Amino acid sequence: MVLNSFTQFQIIKIRQVENIVWHHEETVSIIAGSDTFIIEDDPYGEIRFEGEAFPTLHSLLPEQTILLGTFSKMVAPGLRIGWIIATSDIIRRLTVLKQASDLHSSHLDQQIIYDYLTHYDLEEHLQSIRALYGKRRDVMLESMRKYFPESVHYQIPEGGMFFWLEFGKQFKAMELLEKSMKEGIIFVPGETFYASNPVLNTARFIFSNTEEDKMKGALFKLGDLLKKMEQPKIGAVKWWPLP
Repeated sequence: MVLNSFTQFQIIKIRQVENIVWHHEETVSIIAGSDTFIIEDDPYGEIRFEGEAFPTLHSLLPEQTILLGTFSKMVAPGLRIGWIIATSDIIRRLTVLKQASDLHSSHLDQQIIYDYLTHYDLEEHLQSIRALYGKRRDVMLESMRKYFPESVHYQIPEGGMFFWLEFGKQFKAMELLEKSMKEGIIFVPGETFYASNPVLNTARFIFSNTEEDKMKGALFKLGDLLKKMEQPKIGAVKWWPLP
């Protein structure tokens, strides 16, 4: 997100860029020296289990970047505690806004995070979840390749917790969700992630919190549903009488 003079907002989409380092450097070259600030949301940066880590925009342009992070993806999803790295002037302004918004984050949650960081090795924990998420990513990938029709496309993540899927152009992910819920399977339709002009044939699948065997069974059922939904419906062809 780009913040211009604290009044105008613009979302920058970054997906599957072949050279992310070049992309970041190009962004920095455009922003540097202007009155524009970058808000960099990086909740999954520490959960990279494959490939080389790339630098944050904040590391390249610290004076004009506001870096956001969270413990909810690193320690526990119920602990909605995050942090901001920015210049002292920006931190001072944001502190006032935070106080006006909700006074402060939960004291109990802050104390839990403090005690955790004091008594446990965060990096050791991150290494364990990277290994677990990488394994579950592979299980989901193998299952989708095995059970899903070829019309389903997806990007293979090198980190984080999700697959982003795209179905056929006429396909509606919400209709698949309605059918899959009857089988006890839930996912997030991609249309919920769009502020405007939602793309209806997309979905987000999470692999972080599902055991491998359950994941395989669920994806087998989803693959069966997808194939049935792709089959031509009987009676869909209309016959018109000849003149």
